[in-house]
Amino acid sequence: MMVASLLPTRARSTTEAVASVNQTHFAASDLIVAESLGKAFAARTGPVQALSDVRFSIRSGEFVSILGPSGCGKSTLLLLLAGLEKPSQGSVRIGGKLIDSPYQAAGIVFQDPTLMPWRNALDNVLFPVVMTGRSPAKYRNRALALLKLAGLTDAIERRPRQLSGGMRQRVALCRALIDDPVILFLDEPFSALDAINRDEMNQFFLDLWDRHHKTAVFVTHSVREATLLSDRILVMGTRPGRIIADIRVDFPRPRGFSLSVSGDFNRLCEQLRGLVQNAHGARQSPGTGS
Repeated sequence: MMVASLLPTRARSTTEAVASVNQTHFAASDLIVAESLGKAFAARTGPVQALSDVRFSIRSGEFVSILGPSGCGKSTLLLLLAGLEKPSQGSVRIGGKLIDSPYQAAGIVFQDPTLMPWRNALDNVLFPVVMTGRSPAKYRNRALALLKLAGLTDAIERRPRQLSGGMRQRVALCRALIDDPVILFLDEPFSALDAINRDEMNQFFLDLWDRHHKTAVFVTHSVREATLLSDRILVMGTRPGRIIADIRVDFPRPRGFSLSVSGDFNRLCEQLRGLVQNAHGARQSPGTGS
């Protein structure tokens, strides 16, 4: 797949970025391949086309964000990739295999951490192990190591109501990693957090990704979050949702929040924000799409 770079050192026009999406070439090394994906939902007035002709590929170890305005089909696309929804048209393949049911080697994190309120943090991390009939004792050390990495060693006995929003989401991320998944699917996992907790989670996730290098597909409507975290950003247009630009983010890793004050970072954010606003058909009000 041809990918445009919007960094000033290798600047391309927005037109070139959009045009590159239509020149799709899938390589044998691609882990995830979405080809001509479409999704329609039934409604009283007739079928509603949520997605149309979505095509892209993701290589193993890439961190790819799906960025776009509310209602453009980002979450629907993520569910299709994970096999939690079936497409109306086209196909998803992971490792060359057609995905027509939930992909088992995935860790999934949603906006709501969906922790079991009667279980403590450690038992919530181990919950997928228990649900599949395996011995939690064999996974206890891994769970403890993940919680330590998440800065939750002192909270392993606490129940969700005793944890902050950011701490609950860290538990959910540890739970998603307990089985050492091939792919992480993340659907706006930090959007319900306040600004301080969200920044902390972004830094935590950067550190986590640097350690584990999982293939990650991350849905967000935050331009700055996508730019900070991603190797590539797929920008979606409004309904029917489609990929209007595929942007490579070439900032070196490891990254920290010092990157966000650089001129190159902010110029890329502005270019991405322009793409999202054009896709939305109207300029966003101040403070949105940050």
